[in-house]
Amino acid sequence: LVKMKESGRPADIAYSQRASKSILDSIGYDTLSGLVDFLPSLLLLFDGAAKVERPKDNVQAKESDWQLVHSLTKILEAVLESDRFIMICCDDLQWADKPTLSLISEVLINSGGNKAISSRCLFMGMYRSNEIDDDHPFSIVHFYLQTSSSVDSTEIELSGFSKENVIGMTMAEFRLPQRLVMGLADMVYKKTAGHAFFVVELLNSLLRDSIVTYSSEKCRYSWDDCRIGIIQTGDSVA
Repeated sequence: LVKMKESGRPADIAYSQRASKSILDSIGYDTLSGLVDFLPSLLLLFDGAAKVERPKDNVQAKESDWQLVHSLTKILEAVLESDRFIMICCDDLQWADKPTLSLISEVLINSGGNKAISSRCLFMGMYRSNEIDDDHPFSIVHFYLQTSSSVDSTEIELSGFSKENVIGMTMAEFRLPQRLVMGLADMVYKKTAGHAFFVVELLNSLLRDSIVTYSSEKCRYSWDDCRIGIIQTGDSVA
């Protein structure tokens, strides 16, 4: 909303103003002031920013956990009522702590109770299944959301690229036949375990760091297998 307000585009500015008014009408300045520590950008949405002060440590009106969930839900509802659709993406949820996961789930469940509002919001949470077990905080929250009648959830399992996929990507990236990229593709596959993001990142880095270069003599891309072989990759890649 802040970016839309500052975009200079009339339609975006008008939407930002409507959403800001809806937020203010929904929760008021008193509640807004209690949320500034959690959402500092709220100050940038209102021309009367001076009226909204950050709460001090000893302010008696400090938001409780329940009040925080309620207030964030009201903000989300106020924005969704402004006639737009929203997609919220949270990646690497396997690293999120328990309070964060609980906050996300409670806001989703509270918002899900209003079907007219929830139909405009798509939450996408991504995690690595090989990094969690049944006792992980995410597993508990995940089960809680799946069994909630207020949330319509769908689980999509994405597998990594196969070696054949990586070969095809390498052929397309360097415009070479399969016989010339087999060795390179094999090293890329082993170093990334077929993880889509890391395959793309590694191929891009080989070009960016001039490990793979265009040879005017051979009229094609070429590389030194030894240089690629000693590239170090993090534990999150290999």
